[in-house]
Amino acid sequence: MRCELWQERLVEEWETNPSPELERHVGQCEACARLLRDMRLVKAGFGLLQSEAVPEVSLGFPERLVRRLTEMGRGLASVSFSNGSEGVSSMPLWR
Repeated sequence: MRCELWQERLVEEWETNPSPELERHVGQCEACARLLRDMRLVKAGFGLLQSEAVPEVSLGFPERLVRRLTEMGRGLASVSFSNGSEGVSSMPLWR
């Protein structure tokens, strides 16, 4: 499948009424279904951020943040990612 073309259409149509061809492709293609899921998660995350009040920065925050990010980076370096065998989600693809 030529997912580059489908993914372009997906980015353009994901918030509107998608074409039946695009719906069919996303229903059969794990990579495109994952892209759609990720786009929805990002949109939901931005929606949650809008409702959050910005906290005051506490003394020492930048140093603690840099330290934690550095520690997280070291932890991620040891994690191995596989291609996985997860199937296409059975949740409705279009809302």
